[in-house]
Amino acid sequence: MKLPNNIDLSSAKSSIKEIDDNHVVLSVDETDTTEMYDIDYPDESESIKYTKHLVRLIRSSYEYKQFIGILKNEMNLTKCRFIPLVDIENTKGLSIEMHHYPYTLFDIVHAVRDKLIVENKINESYYTFEIVKRVMEMHYEGKVGIVPLSYTAHELSHSGELFIPLTEEFVFGNWKDIDDDMYLSEGLREKLNILEKYTERIKEDPELFDLSILDPISTQIEMKEAIQPVKIEDEELKQA
Repeated sequence: MKLPNNIDLSSAKSSIKEIDDNHVVLSVDETDTTEMYDIDYPDESESIKYTKHLVRLIRSSYEYKQFIGILKNEMNLTKCRFIPLVDIENTKGLSIEMHHYPYTLFDIVHAVRDKLIVENKINESYYTFEIVKRVMEMHYEGKVGIVPLSYTAHELSHSGELFIPLTEEFVFGNWKDIDDDMYLSEGLREKLNILEKYTERIKEDPELFDLSILDPISTQIEMKEAIQPVKIEDEELKQA
């Protein structure tokens, strides 16, 4: 996990590595997933690929798209938490993206599977539709933390340039209630501990929270002096 640059991170120490879940293609036989892996001793790399496959299924599902629609149309999450002027309700052509936080969607799916493994339900940890269904239920139960962001703010948060405090002002949902549905690994606990630590520091000293990265920058373009076209007389064209 790359810690954000918009707070004082001089004392931060973390061994967390954020998993990149982009560009993963996995062909899965939905009728016989258990034979694709060593169920008795699941291989971590294969397990991660399978989790990424589940994440892709969730994002492309009808239920997930309906959930995003409810957030925007019924929960009024139409404004960027950092740039309120970006409001899809009043301005056409703008978009709002729903950022999972403090746990990413990958974190949630993998932790749900880890809980099954810890409970010695190895086979169940590869039951595709049961896991997808449970994760979507957690969304509709309001247990998933969501932060509405503009495209720019969303990109900055993923790149580690923008820190999001764990407060109701920024995070929608009862994300603390999700712990009973997941197994929090040491890495997830450390991640949450760091986010909570810097949230408290910002509460104590708001000046640490620097949002200048979102300030608009004026760019002046210097144009060269225009060259006037030269009119060519008909006689000149005949000679040419």
